[in-house]
Parts: sequence; C-alpha cells; structure tokens
Amino acid sequence: MGTLTIMVGIAGSGKDTVIKKYHNDAIVLSSDEIRKELYGYEDQTHNSDVFIEMNRRAKEAGKAGFHVIYNATNLNRGRRVGLCNDMKKYFDSIEVVVCVCSIETLLKRNITREERHIPEEKLKQMIKSIQLPTYYEYPYDKITYILTDNIKSSYLERLDELDTYEQHNKYHSEPLGLHIKRVASACKKNLKAYTAALYHDLGKPFCKTIDSEGYYHFISHPLVSAYMYIVDMLYIHDGEDIDDWFDVMLIIEFHDYIFNFQGDFQKMKMKLKNKYKDLDDEFFKSLEMVVKADRLRP
Repeated sequence: MGTLTIMVGIAGSGKDTVIKKYHNDAIVLSSDEIRKELYGYEDQTHNSDVFIEMNRRAKEAGKAGFHVIYNATNLNRGRRVGLCNDMKKYFDSIEVVVCVCSIETLLKRNITREERHIPEEKLKQMIKSIQLPTYYEYPYDKITYILTDNIKSSYLERLDELDTYEQHNKYHSEPLGLHIKRVASACKKNLKAYTAALYHDLGKPFCKTIDSEGYYHFISHPLVSAYMYIVDMLYIHDGEDIDDWFDVMLIIEFHDYIFNFQGDFQKMKMKLKNKYKDLDDEFFKSLEMVVKADRLRP
C-alpha cells in the first residue's frame, strides 16, 4: 500500500504550487478538479458527491500502492480525523502538508485569482474556521508546515499598534494591546503560557463585528490568533522544532473554551482530555495559567 498526503490550507494558500514543486510524482486528487469533471464547473452544491468520488479514487489508488495527494482545504479537524480513519486501511502511512501564508496575502491573492476567486466574505469565514493539524488529533506519520509567501514582519511586531485599540466589549474595559501585555506579564513564569498569552487575542481585529448596541464581538478570534502564531513561527524559525509549537497553538485555540463550561476549568479539562488523550499535565497547567490571567481585570 502507498502513502496518503493530505493537503491542508485556506483557498489561495499555495497548495497547488507546493504539490507541483514537491509531489509531482504522485497521483493528485483535487476536489476542485473532480467537481469540474463531474459537473462542468466548480459547483459547491454537490460537495457530498464530489468527496464520495474523491474518497473512492483514493482508496483504489492506495490499494494499488500509489502515493496519493488528497488536495482540498481540509480545514476542519473532525473531518480530517474522519478521513484518516476511513483511509488508514488502504495506506501504509498518512501524512499532512499544511500551507500557510499571512492573512493579508490570502486576501490579495484572492483578488488576483481569476478561475478560483471566491467572495471575500467566504474567504474570511475560512480564515476564521481553520483548525490547524497536530499529532494530538491523529497519529500522523508526519506533519509538515510550509510558509508560502515572503513575509516582511511578524504579527507580534505590530503588538504596540494595538495599545490604543478599544475593544468596546462588556468583558474588556482596557485597550487590546494593553490587555494582551498584562495577560502575558502574568504568565512570565511559564514559557508556553507566556508565548500563548502574547498571541491569544491578536486575531480580534480581524474578527470584529458590531451589534445593534454598538458593542464589539470577536467570534472565532482564538482560531485566527493560533493561525497568526503559526505564521510567525514559520517566518521566524523557518520550520524548526515545529512539534514544540503545537502546545502553544492549542493553548491559544482553547483559551476561550472555558465559556462553554461556565468557568469550570476542570470540566473543560476533562472534555479536552477525552478528545485529545495525549495532552499532558504540563499543557493543562499552561492553559489554566492563561485562562486565569485572561479573566483578571485591571
């Protein structure tokens, strides 16, 4: 049996370019191409049929011993795990290649994409929904993250610009940058917590919506903040020690999850531990530190 490589990336993140550069000897199954083959155009209303056919072809190629590239956005963690469980008996190994670039680049590329241009609001929803892969979700044989643009500066370098960003929110009275710095300061004794704290709310401006009373809301900002963290790590460290980033990334992603449990950290911990069994006590100690610091008020 062969190898299955699952591509992960928001539209415009460079998946096709990476495939051509690194995997031109494999069988490439593309959801976009199958959609056009079956329906003559990229009709999103037949997604179920498209992926049934794509999975069928992947299994046949896997049984024949081929290396298969499964090229779709694959942004949802639960669906990725479901795909792996469906495919594991047809392949000797399952790998993931994640293509990322700055949010600004994603938006610019979408404007210039003629064939695969999508409405900007749909692209923004993709950015707000990406759940980045880790070994905690599935025992992948390998995870590779690739930065696909030439970034000139990190998101963290812009933190001072948020010192005057008013949150206009019932839960936060201080400007965003000052809040982030205060939370990070409270986590200085724990490197993972400190790093996560520096990034935990960086995605808020991108996610801002305003309700009828004029209050700001930042739904999905933990996912965007985690994405910004990974972009920065790839920019700063060029893919080194990527396994060490996963804990910080998930701390950022889960820091607001406490609201689902009425502030009960132990219930939240139990839920996460049941879902991601390899998360250890060090992870939860760091997560709890960030959660507590985030709830402190000046």
